[in-house]
Amino acid sequence: MSPSPQPLSRTLGACAGELAALADRCEALQAGLAPALQSGAAIEEAQTLDLLTQSLAAVADYLHALSASLPAEWLVDPAPAAAIVPLTELARRLTGAALLAPPESGELDLFGACP
Repeated sequence: MSPSPQPLSRTLGACAGELAALADRCEALQAGLAPALQSGAAIEEAQTLDLLTQSLAAVADYLHALSASLPAEWLVDPAPAAAIVPLTELARRLTGAALLAPPESGELDLFGACP
């Protein structure tokens, strides 16, 4: 984790980036599921997924706009808040810490599933 205070704008920017990435993932999921979501009750679920995607993207844009307008001298230590995030890599990204290198094998890791 980042051991020292950093500009609040950087922290909000990291949050915005994560939300934008989630919106992109939802959009890809939506595209992949579109054929299966074209009938009956599934249409309502597709609309819910679309609203989720649009909301994530809108909040990301909002945080980006806020972060751009903050004074550079406003500092925050993101480590305590990141400590409650159970996903290690997400917590690292939120604090602005360097990312860990991905596995070299290129194989999908299904949470320690045996081959």
